[in-house]
Order: sequence, then C-alpha cells, then structure tokens
Amino acid sequence: MENDIRDLWKQQEQQHVRISPDELRKKSTRLQRRVRIGLVAGLLASAFVLVSFTNLALQMPDWPRRIGAGLTAIVGAYFIQQLIQNRMRKTPADLSNSASVDFYRQELERQRDFHQGWRFWSRLAAFYPGYLLFCWGYAVEEPASAHSFAWIAVTVLILGPVAIVLNLRKARIYQQRIDEIT
Repeated sequence: MENDIRDLWKQQEQQHVRISPDELRKKSTRLQRRVRIGLVAGLLASAFVLVSFTNLALQMPDWPRRIGAGLTAIVGAYFIQQLIQNRMRKTPADLSNSASVDFYRQELERQRDFHQGWRFWSRLAAFYPGYLLFCWGYAVEEPASAHSFAWIAVTVLILGPVAIVLNLRKARIYQQRIDEIT
C-alpha cells in the first residue's frame, strides 16, 4: 500500500508555477527597493567605520592601536568597494527595464552571491585582525580600560558567527526564490 502511494506520487507531473508579468514586476521592484536600502545602509556604516578609524589611526600615540585602527579603516574602504562592485555587477540594460524573469533571476543570483562565497568570507576575514589589534592595543596601553575593551572584542567575536548565519540564511532565501522561478 505504501509503495503504491509513493509510486503514484512520483508519477505525477510537476506543475510549473506561472507568474504574471504584473506580479513579476512587483517582486522585482520590491527586491530592488530592499537592495537599495541595504546598499545605502551598508555604505553609511562602512563610511562611518572608514572615517572614525582613520581619525583614530591619526590620533593614537602608540603603534598597536594606530595599526589596528588603520587596518580597520582600510576594511571600511574595502566594504565600500565591495558594495559598489556588487551594485555595478548588473544585468544587461535591455533587461533591467522589463518585467523579465531573466532580469529577476539575475538580480536574485547577484544578491545570493554577495551573501555567500568568497566575497562574503573576505569581508568577514578582513575585519577581525585590525579591530582585534586595536582592542588589544587599548588593553595593553590603558590597563584601566582593558576590561571594557575585552568585552567589546568578545562581542565582536560573537557577532561574526551571527553575521555568518544571517548572510547564509539570506543567500538560501535568494536561492529558494531562484528555484521557484526556474
């Protein structure tokens, strides 16, 4: 009996999900809006890191904090470059103005790739060394504040795995949307 049900289920034709041009346009517009908001937020946060840590690198009297702040500022610039580069990795212009499944799929793929793979891992790996050196430099040079900077460093270390989970989850959601329209 169980095998009969399984065989019947396997023999059924797969139904293709049809999406209307209007629904496709709405989904594409929603995706582009979310991407734009994420881009602006990312650029603002990265610019804040770049400016703040450049300022700190110029003000710190000792080398560990100066180097750590400088490396962190460079990472802010790297984040900006990654965001802009991802934005420039666009689909052909003739597709971008249409309610095209190909355009929507390419946008989803672009976002999926941004949240996984070497680009994501390079952003994560680039951040830790400079920032942790900066915190360590503070702890060494100002022992009274060592406890506070230790907590900040631990918090940042904990946020790394959280960022991994959130980005991979986002990439998985984009992949599910790609699979739905494929």
